[in-house]
Order: sequence, then C-alpha cells, then structure tokens
Amino acid sequence: MFGMRARAASFYRRFSGNRSSVESEREMLVADAILVAQAIHARASAGEATTLRQLHKITQLTQPEALKVVAELERANLLSIEHDVHDALESTVILDDAMRVSLAQIARRNAA
Repeated sequence: MFGMRARAASFYRRFSGNRSSVESEREMLVADAILVAQAIHARASAGEATTLRQLHKITQLTQPEALKVVAELERANLLSIEHDVHDALESTVILDDAMRVSLAQIARRNAA
C-alpha cells in the first residue's frame, strides 16, 4: 500500500510541478487519471480486457485525453500496455498489481 501511495504522490507531483498550468487543469488531469484507472479496473474485475480504442468510450473522455492519461499512468508505472503490432489502438491496457489492489480496497470501502 505504501508503494502505491508513493507512486500516486509522484504522479500528482508530475502534474502539479508545472507552474505555468492552471490549477483546475491539473485537478482535471488527476481526476481523469482516476477515472481511467477505475474504468480499467471495473472491466478487469468483470473479466474483460480494455484496449486503447475503448477507453474514450467507457470514460466519456475524448480519445486524445484518454491516450494522454494512459501515457502518464504508464510513465508512472501504474499500468502497462500490451502492444498490438497490427493496430496500436487494439493494444491492451493492464493495471499494475499495486494499483489494482488499491482500487479494490477503495471499492470495498465505498460499498460498505
């Protein structure tokens, strides 16, 4: 759990470190990252894989926004992408084990 908090803090610092951006834009990027991670987790919990092509449809983000968030989450080592050599948008997005565990714990707390 501590490792996950450290990664999340690092991820947030990456966004908040840019002083030229507006505070609401940074908050939106973090909110989008949470939205994407929760969507991937929900599909994985149901036994379904998530591709890059599906992300904007299941999160209501634009495709460029969803891809930007995935790139940042991948850089922060919170998820990985299994690349499809024939169609990049058919690449599968997989949450890191620590991220998966943390999201499951959050879901259990919210359900209680």
